[in-house]
Amino acid sequence: MVEDLSALVYETDAFPSTEKAKEILAEEGIDTTSLNSWASEKLKGIKARQRMALARERRLAFEERFKTLGRSFSGTASALRKKVLDKIRILGESDPEGAQVFCRKFEDVPDEDLADLDAELSLLEELEGESEGFDEKGS
Repeated sequence: MVEDLSALVYETDAFPSTEKAKEILAEEGIDTTSLNSWASEKLKGIKARQRMALARERRLAFEERFKTLGRSFSGTASALRKKVLDKIRILGESDPEGAQVFCRKFEDVPDEDLADLDAELSLLEELEGESEGFDEKGS
């Protein structure tokens, strides 16, 4: 830094040695120890701002990924809600009381529990199919 400052002050292309630069600057009344300390503090500040900017970029990237996942999950939940509602409607044709129970449950179920409700409805459909087959055999 001392060499660069000396070259800048005296407009030279060749850098003098560190000792020579310190001598020239001392003759001009420039204290290089305080200059080094000042420059070092400025560099620390610049590096800290760079780290902060990098951390901010990473945070924003994580937030964007999280939002994308949220939108994806929301779309999935929306599709699953429609699928469950369709199953409840079908159930309503053969078992209106059962459909009412599932409809009430459907209204209160959070998105994360939709898969469980869908599985329950699927099992109920299978059970109905088995009972219909059982009755057809005459038993």
